[in-house]
Amino acid sequence: MEAWGLQPPTVVRTTGGYDSGRAALAELVDAATPPTAVVTVHDGLAIGAQAEASRRGIRIGADMALTGFDDIPTCVLVDPALTSVRQPFDVVGEILSELVVAALAGDAPGEGILVEPELNVRASSTGDPG
Repeated sequence: MEAWGLQPPTVVRTTGGYDSGRAALAELVDAATPPTAVVTVHDGLAIGAQAEASRRGIRIGADMALTGFDDIPTCVLVDPALTSVRQPFDVVGEILSELVVAALAGDAPGEGILVEPELNVRASSTGDPG
């Protein structure tokens, strides 16, 4: 990051969803150097952050990029629509059931399994506020 002249990311730890997202964004924006992008660990936090940004006159998608994680249906209902990472839980479920059957048969998996997530890019991170 230093080679690009970027500061290390600021991490705000939260304990909840929507209200925690609002509080976390307030903390970030009130810092000496407000962020140009915010990545949250789940969509509830992101939607709360989006509400706080709107309250402060910050245009998500134009003034600040915002992303969530889980890709809940509400992501396409907020304005601007929220960029989010979707975990393919159907695939994870299939893999887990196969691992359980294999374990019951005495076969142990030899290595970790990586399930690739899907990034659904929407207006909250594209520079187009919708």
